[in-house]
Amino acid sequence: MTILILAEPHDATAHRVAALARQTYSTPAVRVVSSLEIARAARWSHEVGADGVATHVRLVDGTTLRSGDIAGVFNRLWPVPASAFTSFDPTDREYAQAEMHALLVSWLASLTCPVINRASPHSLCGSPWSHVKWRIAAGRAGLETLPVRLTTSQRRYPPRNMMRVADLGSAVIATPDLSPLSSTGPGIFVDPVGERTASIVVVGNSVWPESLSPHECDLLRDGCCRLATDAGTEFLRVRFISTPDEQRWMFCGAEAVPDVWEVGPLSALVEMIGGAESPHLVQDEVGAER
Repeated sequence: MTILILAEPHDATAHRVAALARQTYSTPAVRVVSSLEIARAARWSHEVGADGVATHVRLVDGTTLRSGDIAGVFNRLWPVPASAFTSFDPTDREYAQAEMHALLVSWLASLTCPVINRASPHSLCGSPWSHVKWRIAAGRAGLETLPVRLTTSQRRYPPRNMMRVADLGSAVIATPDLSPLSSTGPGIFVDPVGERTASIVVVGNSVWPESLSPHECDLLRDGCCRLATDAGTEFLRVRFISTPDEQRWMFCGAEAVPDVWEVGPLSALVEMIGGAESPHLVQDEVGAER
């Protein structure tokens, strides 16, 4: 059996998860595979039939990945790189990337083992939502959101008592736009905010606060879990910024492929990948003590 971690070579979080998985489980192999290795595989067989789906991938280094032998998957794949098809002409290269994307989505969707952050037709990993859609989903999940105003004309919508930001991404950390104010051009404005920032890492139904008190975390827990469920991800960082009076927290962004250093949430993630949910994995003594 194999625990498969799909991630790029520079992904430190993926490698930390791999190290913890090797410490926790004694029976399965743990393999980190990049999108380039997958796209350049020596052989792909993906058969979809009435009896189910059977997939057999042989990588260039000889490693074989069979769907029935995979105990769990942690998916952090970025889009299929064009460098996988350098011998193709530009038109065929774009087509090959789209076809490989579809193949990977079908493969990951067909696996019956735990798959953390399954691929979708729109993204190989993580929700491809815009900042606006994240805010709408956060409000639907019951989180207070940082008010945002977008206008095509700053003259028609004067930014009274609001802070101008360069883009919605910078609103995550509330970085003001100090460039000269345009009277006619478009603008993005947010309500005044406090100086504190914090976040919560969601792992399944568990949450791990970052710069939050236990009480504050309890108030935000359900909303964060609902947001992760709505986004179709089991591993999510939800970011907050305080109100000017520092009394409440407002949602200001989310990371569907977060970089996490703390052992707590990563250990919970390792257990979710295979430990408690897969009958194929056996914890060793170190893992059982955690």
